[in-house]
Amino acid sequence: MYTKKILILATVFLILSQLSMLNAQNNEDEVEKYDPVQVMILGTIHLSGNSDFYLSDKGQQQIMDLLDKIEAFQPDKIMLEMPPSYEAKFNALYDAYRDGTHEITANERQQYGMRLANRLGHERLYGVDYSNFLDYRPALAIAEELDLQRQMDERRIAGAAIRDLYERYSDLPLSGLLAELNKPENFQGSSIYLSIAQMGTVEDPQGAIQMMDWWERNMVMFARTALYSEPGDRILFIVGYGHNTLLNQFFEEADHFNVVSPVPFLEGAERE
Repeated sequence: MYTKKILILATVFLILSQLSMLNAQNNEDEVEKYDPVQVMILGTIHLSGNSDFYLSDKGQQQIMDLLDKIEAFQPDKIMLEMPPSYEAKFNALYDAYRDGTHEITANERQQYGMRLANRLGHERLYGVDYSNFLDYRPALAIAEELDLQRQMDERRIAGAAIRDLYERYSDLPLSGLLAELNKPENFQGSSIYLSIAQMGTVEDPQGAIQMMDWWERNMVMFARTALYSEPGDRILFIVGYGHNTLLNQFFEEADHFNVVSPVPFLEGAERE
């Protein structure tokens, strides 16, 4: 009787093992049937902050050099840091640009987005931003009131590091500047936001509540980009470089997405 039970248990174990292997194979097949989406996050400065230069001959030459390099990625879709509610108006301007009746302005959505989309023959561009009106001034006021010196010092030091990073490379041509800003070791990280998150009390953690808006904004931008994508797409996301840390994290950790660094493209040969 004992031997018979052992044989029955061994048989059941063998069957369960085979079923487990079959289910694992089926699950693997289910995962593999979706071609991964290739996502390039191009963190950029906002060109409107120095519009005179980027509309000058020298500035335009630098933008053309940048576009030559990024074009090699051959994106199927281009996502922009603008809300979906503005997308129809923006694409109407894009159509006018293609017809030669709109002169593009000094912002990266038009200088990079419209120009590159036109080169690639795209019919439209996509708006994926989410404006939730982040305002952390109440947290700063609480920090002053409670004399949270460590948190205030950490925020000040992190802010200075961000400014120093830009100033360190500001003399480079645009493609060189963005190559540096898009290297993971130069990502701004989240330290400044996490310092603000600690401004409050255990009973009233105002800083943390307000900083949720920053994670929320980036999460929605990630989700909208993902929802616009289809298996096998190559997506270019043009966004302010301050979003690099979270957006790269979200896409790297999400299934069916591969992050493609823009740095090797940006460090290619200069436009002649």
